[in-house]
Amino acid sequence: MDIVKAEREVPASLAEVFDQFTDLALGRLDISRGIESVFVYIVKKTFLAELAWAEFGQKERLRIPREDFDAFVEKYMGIYSWDRDKFEQFISEIERAGILRIGDELVFFRHRSFLDYFMALRVSEHREEIHDLDNEIVNLYFNDFWTDVAFFYIGIRRRITQAIVDGISNYCGEAFETEILKVLIGRLLQAGWNTPTEIKKQAIRVGVTNFEPIHSHLVKLLESQEKRVPLIMADLFVLALSQYSFFSRTLSREGLTVANELLEEKTSDALMKSLALFCANRSIVDTADAREYVVKALDTSAQLEQERKLSIHDKYVSLFLLQQIEHEDKKLLKSTRRKLVRVRLQYPTGISHLLPVPKTGFRKKKKS
Repeated sequence: MDIVKAEREVPASLAEVFDQFTDLALGRLDISRGIESVFVYIVKKTFLAELAWAEFGQKERLRIPREDFDAFVEKYMGIYSWDRDKFEQFISEIERAGILRIGDELVFFRHRSFLDYFMALRVSEHREEIHDLDNEIVNLYFNDFWTDVAFFYIGIRRRITQAIVDGISNYCGEAFETEILKVLIGRLLQAGWNTPTEIKKQAIRVGVTNFEPIHSHLVKLLESQEKRVPLIMADLFVLALSQYSFFSRTLSREGLTVANELLEEKTSDALMKSLALFCANRSIVDTADAREYVVKALDTSAQLEQERKLSIHDKYVSLFLLQQIEHEDKKLLKSTRRKLVRVRLQYPTGISHLLPVPKTGFRKKKKS
C-alpha cells in the first residue's frame, strides 16, 4: 500500500504480490512446523489451483455446492494417497487463512481475485499439457468471465509472448467490447514486465490502433442522444482508457518511444494516438522532454493543417491536450492558448458540438 500511495500505481508485478501473500497465508514462513513448512504450503496452493480449475473454471461458476466440493476432496485425496485427518487439517488451515469459504451449502473463494489467481497458477503449472496454449490465453482474455485469469497468468510468467500479442491483435468479437480489451493490452504488459522491448512496442501499437474505433463509436452514441452531450467526452474517455492501460513506469520508455514514432508518421490519426499515449505518461516525463514533444506536436499539427488533413475537431482537441502537457514554459503555453482561442473564434459552428453549452444569464447576488 505504501508503494501504491507513493507511486500512484499498482505494482506491475501484482501476480508476485499474490504469490507472496498466498505463501504467507498458507504457512510458508511458519517455522514452528520445522521441515514440514517447506512443502505444506505447496500442497495447499496446488490443491486450490486444481479446485479452481476443475470445479470453478471448467464449469464457469463462482460458487459450488458443498457436495461437489466434498466429492472433489475425496477424489483428490485418492490421487495423492493423502491421510484423511492430515488433509482435513490442511483444508481447515486454508479456510482460516481467509482464502476459501467452506459453508454448509456452498463453497467459494472469499475474493474473486483469489479464484482468478489460482486458475492462472494451474494453467502455468500445466502449460505443457495445454494444446495451443497461447491461443487459450487469448480466448481467456476475451472471455468476460475469466479475463483476469490471462492477466494473472502473464504476471506469473512475467512476460507476454509474440503469439499472444498477435492473437489479441487478430481476435474478432463484438466490436466495442473487443476494442476496449485490445486497448487494455497495456495491463497485460504491466503484468509481463520482463517482456522484450520490441514485443512491448508492438503490443502498445495494437492498443493505440483501437483508439479511433472506440472514439468513433462513442461519438455516434453521443450524437444519438436527445439531450446534447459535448462530444469532447469521447476524447476524454479515450484518454482515461489510455492512462489506465499504459501508465506504468515499466512501460513508460516503450510508450514514449511509440508516441514519438507516431508523430513522425505525419497523419491526423497518428497525431491523436500519439497525444493520448503521451498524456498517459505525462506525470513521469521531465519538463524538458515534455517541452520537446509539444514543440514537435505543434509543428506536426501546423503541417497537417496546411495540407488540409486536420479536422476542426482534432485541431481543437490536440491543442487542448498540448496545453495540458506543457504548462511550465509560459511562452509556449501562451502560444498554444492563443492558437486554441483562434480556433474557437474561426470555427464557432464547427466546435459548438464539441464543448458544453455555455451558461447564460446572471446570478442573483446574495443579500448581505
